[in-house]
Amino acid sequence: MQSDLKSEQFLPYGKLIAWLTQELNNFYSIGEYVQNINCNIQLRRNFIIFFFNLAVNDISNFLLELGGFLRDYGCPYRNLIDNENRLNDRLSRVQLLGTFFFLSYNFYYENNCF
Repeated sequence: MQSDLKSEQFLPYGKLIAWLTQELNNFYSIGEYVQNINCNIQLRRNFIIFFFNLAVNDISNFLLELGGFLRDYGCPYRNLIDNENRLNDRLSRVQLLGTFFFLSYNFYYENNCF
């Protein structure tokens, strides 16, 4: 949770966020979600070399899509929507996971309680 956005350690978190946005999009159907971040893999002499220079464009697009998604879904944390340094610290990443829990709970409550 404390890794740099361009590092290999950020990739599983980024993929989790993309998956959560796609699942919430399926529930709410507003057409906003975040694309997966992909890494480049090169095969060389029977072993895999990972090149983890995630392009600045990949990270910028991920953050732009995430900001749009959170704005459309009513995220209560302005630092996750408007800040260009969002997700650079552990608190922001925990807030984001809490936001997904909140949105999921709201969807469940709206559809199962009268």
